[in-house]
Amino acid sequence: MRPLSARILTLCLSAVLQLTAANLLQTPAPQGPFHVEGNRLIDAHGLSFLIRGTQTTPFHLKSAGFDARSGNEFGPHSATSFSTIRLRYNMNAVHISVDVAEANEPGYFDQLQSLVASATQNDLLVILAATEPGVSLPSAKLLAYWERCAVVFKDSPNVIFDAFETHSGAGWDIWRSSMQKVVRTIRATGARQLVVLASWRDDSLFEGYDPQLLSRESNILYEVEPRYETTRTDQDRDAKFGFLANVAPVIANDWDLHLEQLAACRAIPSDPVAAGKVVLDNLAYFDAHQISWTVSSFEPGRLIQDTGRFFPTMLEAGIKCGEGASTQAGLGRIILSHMFGAHEGKLGVVNISGGVVLPRGGYSTVYGRIMAERDSAGSKPPPYHLGGLSVEVTDSANVTRPARINWAAAGWGSLNFIIPARSAIGPGRLTIRRADGTRDIAEIQIADTAPGIFTGLNCQGPAIGAFTQSSVGGRVLASAPIYSCKGDNCVTVAIPVAGKTITRVRLVANGFRNITSASQIVITVAGVRVPVLSYKPANDFGVDDVIIAIPESLRGIGETDLICHVNGILANAVRISIS
Repeated sequence: MRPLSARILTLCLSAVLQLTAANLLQTPAPQGPFHVEGNRLIDAHGLSFLIRGTQTTPFHLKSAGFDARSGNEFGPHSATSFSTIRLRYNMNAVHISVDVAEANEPGYFDQLQSLVASATQNDLLVILAATEPGVSLPSAKLLAYWERCAVVFKDSPNVIFDAFETHSGAGWDIWRSSMQKVVRTIRATGARQLVVLASWRDDSLFEGYDPQLLSRESNILYEVEPRYETTRTDQDRDAKFGFLANVAPVIANDWDLHLEQLAACRAIPSDPVAAGKVVLDNLAYFDAHQISWTVSSFEPGRLIQDTGRFFPTMLEAGIKCGEGASTQAGLGRIILSHMFGAHEGKLGVVNISGGVVLPRGGYSTVYGRIMAERDSAGSKPPPYHLGGLSVEVTDSANVTRPARINWAAAGWGSLNFIIPARSAIGPGRLTIRRADGTRDIAEIQIADTAPGIFTGLNCQGPAIGAFTQSSVGGRVLASAPIYSCKGDNCVTVAIPVAGKTITRVRLVANGFRNITSASQIVITVAGVRVPVLSYKPANDFGVDDVIIAIPESLRGIGETDLICHVNGILANAVRISIS
């Protein structure tokens, strides 16, 4: 079996598989509260902000625990899923539908707050979208829902409200009157967040709408759901919502392929390349007109193939219509290509969180046409030549340095390497050179810090590390790993916490060594901030140790999430267990 350091990154590339990036930039994280200026969303720092996100499974109280689950598979509302959306899919928002009929169930808003907290902790903007199935216009029940919901979240700067998702009917005067009631109900609670107003659910969208109809309402974001059956050309988009985007902010939601719906599916070309162009035409229009969007849904058969490794769906899997449509066919790969400023190519490069920014002095991994002479694991220290390959990193100062290699795969596969510590930050270039004279190149982005925590596989699951439990006098009482792996199956091992003892955990990490103070590291366990005692480069090249203390207040919490930020930059969500 490959050594741990050769295995840890192998599948983080599932999200950027075979992509060659042209402009590797991380999508800006939300920094609310937001307000509207003209046709732009403006964040708390005065910067223009575009929503780039996905829908998730709707929130239901009865399934909240299952939807937040973690294990071999992860629920759509788990911290791991949210971390994956943010880092590996390079998005900054989730659109979550809520059913107003459920709001009176005991514990409803407590569970909804827990869900929202998990998403916002993972640097995602949350769009709460109210639905009332079977009702065509906002009802008294919906207004009562917003009276309660807006109070709960009015002080949450990275939450916005989608007033009503299920419009049907006709007439802009009726639409205006009903929408004003919802907006004023929300504002009466003291909530000043953006309010999303959806158009009628018909083929015209906002065609014929006068933007002055709601000129007296502030912080309004207009929502459309363009369908491929009726909105195929730029002229269609201009008429149905593009004109509005010239004077007010617009968000496009749910413009998936909907292969399960015969009419929608038949509007999609059966050829994957032609189908991809239809989707890319939408994306190009949204970018050109500064239109925000949320797309598809982060669930199997839509954006992803599975809930274990989060492999993206692909149009090449075969476009078939109806209920028997392939769970592999979908927009996942094409959306990733767009989000990474990439095209289908040879190499993709990520840090150990699955993100696009690479830490100098730290590990990263490249996937694609590696073509080593054989599967090869490096020694200690990792060599500059391995399996007939060498790797060069050219930084933003145009200085080229050799990179140490820890693992290189024969054929297509992964290569783990270390960004040279003296590399200048900014855009750069990675070059793989082979003994036969061939080479492959990928564009990269280098930073001082890009935090990540090692796991057994795929940037997620149990954290790699060990605990030490000591007496108050300093005598070591116990010490053991906090994880156990059998092949690719990794589980947490409980960390003991007891009275009159001190429990420390060493996390095997990456991308921390260039910060200047432990105060720049914020780590929460089960939502509780824990002390960061130290950080330093480990003996292993490219690996950092981060030491945290586990307070007695967390005793008995069981398996839970550990979330880390360094200077506000998110690391991958991982799992630990506390007995």
